[in-house]
Amino acid sequence: GRHAVVREGGRIAACVGMYRMTLRIAGCEVPFAGIGQVSTGAGFLGRGFMSALLERQLARARDEGAAFAWLGGRHDRYRRFGFETAGLVFHYGLDARSTCEIPQTRLVDRLPGAPADGLPEALHALRERTGDILVEPRATYLRRLRRRRWEAWTATPSGAAAPDAWALFDPERKTLDELSGDPDGCLEIVAALARRADGDVFATLSPSNRALSEGLRRACRWVSPASNMLSVLDLDRLLAAYAPLIRPGTRRPPRDLTPSELARACFGPELSSFPVQLPFHLADHFHI
Repeated sequence: GRHAVVREGGRIAACVGMYRMTLRIAGCEVPFAGIGQVSTGAGFLGRGFMSALLERQLARARDEGAAFAWLGGRHDRYRRFGFETAGLVFHYGLDARSTCEIPQTRLVDRLPGAPADGLPEALHALRERTGDILVEPRATYLRRLRRRRWEAWTATPSGAAAPDAWALFDPERKTLDELSGDPDGCLEIVAALARRADGDVFATLSPSNRALSEGLRRACRWVSPASNMLSVLDLDRLLAAYAPLIRPGTRRPPRDLTPSELARACFGPELSSFPVQLPFHLADHFHI
């Protein structure tokens, strides 16, 4: 029910998916829409099907309460729909040598089996409590875990009954796709995986978790910044979600800005703003 399609002659000519989600950022819960499966079938290019579906899904997201939309793709292709490169994340490459100074004081271990089949409730609770992440029911999260062959890894302090950090690792891509919990415990998991890997392992992190970001920065072999693609759908809704972080009386963007200009004003990726408080940070315009 979250996909819009065009059919012609019994075939799907184009498709755009839209998923309602809530993102927890620095203690604020922000409603947004993820756009995916944007595609046009062979033989149907150039007829405007995908464009019509994307416009329809963005309008639907706005009607359903989203403050902004996220899309992975090329800026030159999607900027006419209001999407702008915005916010900052950092990609880290780490190997056994670069992580050799991270101490191993915890027991780092892999959970048996696939996490989608037996993720302990305590780990899900740890994720919910410590991560700036998607807010989603446990059943939805487990369904999402079935999409790839992730491994779940934990770090347990000496003498403790439960882990204080955990991670999702994709052994095929060698990516750490989630890191939650105590920053030192997360770093010990990263180091353990880097030491057993052939070559680099990769982690992507927003700068909102400053302690873990600094730990990865010190231990990485290389780091590169990247941006997200965002479109502001409802300015009032966006500012209401971030209200606890915005100083009273600060200036707000003019209402006549285009969606792309709003995205730059609210989430501009200028490196001069680093370190920032939010993964999708409000620019200096708001004086946070």
